[in-house]
Amino acid sequence: MRSNPATTFAFLTLCFISTHAFSGSLPKQATISIHQLNKAAKAADFATLQSLMTQDFIWSFGGDASASQAIAEWKTNPDALKHLIYVTEQPCSYLSDNAVECPRNAGLGYRAGFKLTNTGWRMYYFVQGD
Repeated sequence: MRSNPATTFAFLTLCFISTHAFSGSLPKQATISIHQLNKAAKAADFATLQSLMTQDFIWSFGGDASASQAIAEWKTNPDALKHLIYVTEQPCSYLSDNAVECPRNAGLGYRAGFKLTNTGWRMYYFVQGD
């Protein structure tokens, strides 16, 4: 049986879209940074966590943007680390402008944003709500 070229093209396009959307189409270095951050959060390794964050880190709407303040808060609120671990274990979305958000389609739930900086991929926000 001969295949129809249009059907073959449609099938290959569908395979490409499915693979691109679900098989880790994130930049390799972003994936590595997200994994390192997840590992540091599981170990409550605050020094490594901070090294994987931008200095102007957003952790509270209306609060100061500061990685050191976020770390201080997380030391007293271990539930935040549990949420950070969870979101960085979920599939993430590659956004425009060299940014990644975990998890994909987070809505107003907990979400972590990563961006490409001069020092590599760094988490630049971890928030909940709007």
